[in-house]
Order: sequence, then structure tokens, then C-alpha cells
Amino acid sequence: MTDYRFLYDIALRKPSDGLSCIRHARPQHAFLSAVLLIAGLAAPDVAFAADAPEQLTLDQPTGAPTAQCKPIDPSDGATTSLKLTQSFVDNFDASTLSTDTWQTHYPGIDNWVDNRTIASNHERQIYVDPEFKGAGIDPFALKDGILSITARKTPPEYLQPFKGLPYTSGLITTVGSFYQTYGYFEIKARLPRGHAYWPAFWMLKKKQSWPPEIDILETGGDTPESIDMTTHWRKEGLGAHMSTHCTVKVPDSDKGFHLYGVLWMEDRIVYYIDHKPVGQFTTPPGLDHPMYLLANLAVQHSANDSTPTPMTYDIDWIAAYKF
Repeated sequence: MTDYRFLYDIALRKPSDGLSCIRHARPQHAFLSAVLLIAGLAAPDVAFAADAPEQLTLDQPTGAPTAQCKPIDPSDGATTSLKLTQSFVDNFDASTLSTDTWQTHYPGIDNWVDNRTIASNHERQIYVDPEFKGAGIDPFALKDGILSITARKTPPEYLQPFKGLPYTSGLITTVGSFYQTYGYFEIKARLPRGHAYWPAFWMLKKKQSWPPEIDILETGGDTPESIDMTTHWRKEGLGAHMSTHCTVKVPDSDKGFHLYGVLWMEDRIVYYIDHKPVGQFTTPPGLDHPMYLLANLAVQHSANDSTPTPMTYDIDWIAAYKF
């Protein structure tokens, strides 16, 4: 997600406070497998686990990274095996969202509308939870080990207290529960298809300043097969805003679950789809502080009568790993 700077202005203005991972499959998931197509190249079949594996082995590219994100051709990229141990997981097997793990708003006062949208992005949604403003609107549903974040039209009686934002949706963050410097971070998700939707899985710095930001997954609902994987930072850690990204094609991202991940190391950042490296670049100066995780379903400013509702962003798990 872009332009997070407003949140840090708020803080000043307002007090605030390779795939060797198969385990026993759930019956409802036993049929799941997928074939990933990247730039017209077929990857091996991916056998998905029922839950995020406790131990994971990734193919780490050994070629020298470049300053800008460069796509990796899986047919000729040299790799080495990297073994990882799980440091965080939510498999969403409970009946309700864990409030010990997840916050449902950006940092700051929980009942303040401005902490539940990014106005500078001209977003049209407000992130809610059942307790927010007494509205009792719950965008989170857990069933059969899947978290569904649902965007809906705002009830007319809540348009005024929600500052006229015409959609409600959901955001989860690990602020206060989980931060990590370096490692591997992933989401297993099925993406929505529909005009103006904007699902994401991303990371922000624990100490409030922007950038840095690592976007592991972003896509527009009009073209959910086009996955943007972007990193933002400041030049030399202090200067002008810089960014780089790779765009990867996942043709069936709205029909099946895929794994979207990032390997963040001292010397390089590598993006992954279904545990296969798809792009890498040199870790920028200053990107060496603890970060937390976020997942959300935004609605872009182009939303109109053709934007279908309700719409869901389905998440099977979110996990992190350390070396």
C-alpha cells in the first residue's frame, strides 16, 4: 500500500496511546493443488499444506542481486537451499479472529475514523470491526480454516459517522504482537476479482516512519492475475523516497489459493510465488529494522456502480520464518 506517511502525521497531531512442507490435509482442502504460470513458464505442481509448515526449505537465488527488482527465470537461475524455522503463524483455525494477535486498525486511537483508512490514497473504504462505533459490522468470517475479509456497502445510517466512506472492509495487523527483522514472510490467499478492489499483504517499520515498506502482494481487482511486489525506502536510509517492484502473472489468482512471500536478508530481497523465486534486488540501506505484518482489502477511488458487493479476500494462513 502506498503513501503511509499520513499515519505518522497523525501520531504527531493526536495522542495515541522447496516445497518440502506437506502435512496432514484438512478434508476440505485435500483436493487443492495448483499449477503456477509465470511469464508463460509452467512451474511444478504445488501440493499445498493444510497449515503453514513449522520448517520450510526455500530455493535461494545465488546470483548477484541488482539495485532494481529483476525477474528470475526459473529455468536458468542458480539456487541454494535455505532452511527456515517458523517464528509466527495464524492458520485461522479458530472460530473468531484472535484479538491477541491482530489489531483491526492502523496504529493510534482505535475509534478514530482516520486510523481506519488512508485518505491520501483516496480510498473509499473504512476498516471496521464489530465494536467500532457500535455498528456491529464484522468484515471477518472464519470457516474451515479460512479467514474471509469482506467488503460491503456502508449502511446508510453509518455514512455520517464513517465520514461518508461508502464501503466497509477489514484490515489486520500484528502491531503489538509480532515484529521481525529479516526472514521469510508469506500469505496463502485467494484474491478477489471486481472493479476497484485492492487486496494487499505488506510490512511496515515498527518505529513509525515511512518509508520503508515491503509490499509482498498488491493487485487491482480488475486484473488480479497481475501481482505487484514492491519495496519502498529512503535513499541512503535518510533521503528521497525510492522504490522498486516486480510484476508477476498468476492467471488463476482469483480461483485458487497461492503462496505469496518475501525473503528479506541483509544483502538481498527475494520475492516468491508458491515458494519459487520470481524477482530479487539488493537490500537498500536503512532497511534493517523490525517490521510488522498487515493484510487488508481496500476499495480504490474509482469504485462505482459496477463495483460488485459483497466481495471477499480469502486467507488460509499468514506465517513468518527465521533463519
